[in-house]
Amino acid sequence: MATTPNFDRLAGQGVRFENAYCNQAVCMASRYNLMLGSRSTSTGFYSFGTQFRDVYPDAVTLPQHFINNGYVAHSMGKVYHIGHGNTNDDASWSVPHHPDKVIDYVLPESNHRELTREEGLFTNQGARDEPGEHRPRGAAWEAADVLDEAYADGRIAATAADRLRWLQRNEEKPFFMAVGFVRPHLPFSAPKKYWDKYDRSELPMPEYEKPPVGAPDFAGKKNGEIAAFKPIPRTDGTPFEPDLTRQLIHGYYASVTYMDAQLGKVLDALEETGFADNTIVVLWGDHGYDLGDHGVWIKHSNYEQAVRIPIIIRTPDQLNAGAAAKQLTETVDLYPTLAALAGLPAPKTSQPIDGVDLSPVV
Repeated sequence: MATTPNFDRLAGQGVRFENAYCNQAVCMASRYNLMLGSRSTSTGFYSFGTQFRDVYPDAVTLPQHFINNGYVAHSMGKVYHIGHGNTNDDASWSVPHHPDKVIDYVLPESNHRELTREEGLFTNQGARDEPGEHRPRGAAWEAADVLDEAYADGRIAATAADRLRWLQRNEEKPFFMAVGFVRPHLPFSAPKKYWDKYDRSELPMPEYEKPPVGAPDFAGKKNGEIAAFKPIPRTDGTPFEPDLTRQLIHGYYASVTYMDAQLGKVLDALEETGFADNTIVVLWGDHGYDLGDHGVWIKHSNYEQAVRIPIIIRTPDQLNAGAAAKQLTETVDLYPTLAALAGLPAPKTSQPIDGVDLSPVV
């Protein structure tokens, strides 16, 4: 249903893992799972506020492993989760990380030019501006008639393309590059032209908006992140009104298509620079997304919609392009898999490496 020509393009060139799952459906923890190759059950990293080097000061992260084997490592956008008390890990990169916004608005009515609750959390300034007072809520969606670069993902794609051209001209070492697109994270801020690609009346609505029969109350989710945005009602898990549900789903699809277009710009830059001929490309998502299923929105649960993720791996010498692998796959598998595909030795680290090398499947 979603319009994703560049996801399809990459999947047609590589292997799509159809049974891929994150280890924890929380942004911060999931990204630690990726960078450390360690499950949350091994490290205890389940939620926000813990710096992994406080627990593993000598950890060797995925990009560090490449640096230790002669690579340079660059990053831009949302790679590590920065916010909610967490920060970037400078040791993971050869040059300073290039950040951008997660909570992104261009229309004044979306935040009235005030720091919103979520903006405060994502900039480590807190959700409260005064003791006992929450910052205002920002809009849950935005559809401004603007260029792609008006929002973060457009800028991140442009930065990645520029960095690839710079590497082509100036760098002799091989590179590791992490390009962290933001959408479809809330708010669903995407240029209007991507909203216009959908007839909202044809978008799929949730089929079952009640908790699973017999499920314990704590298995679902109420309020949470989505209630930090206007005009979302602060509910007890009661389904939203159909018009609001459809608007949010429309925003999600528009955001996915917007991000897909930015992915295409990075893939084009890889081809333009000639790097596509000798570069491994991995597309990975940190968690899944509930869109009203079981009365739940966003993530932060262990339901299928929240933990199932996209993983596509493309190698320069792909022998089975377009294949769909049924292999059960976890986020932590990417660390040993990338090391093996690049011909690097197994990492020697202080943190546990829980993943499995999937290079035979690729």
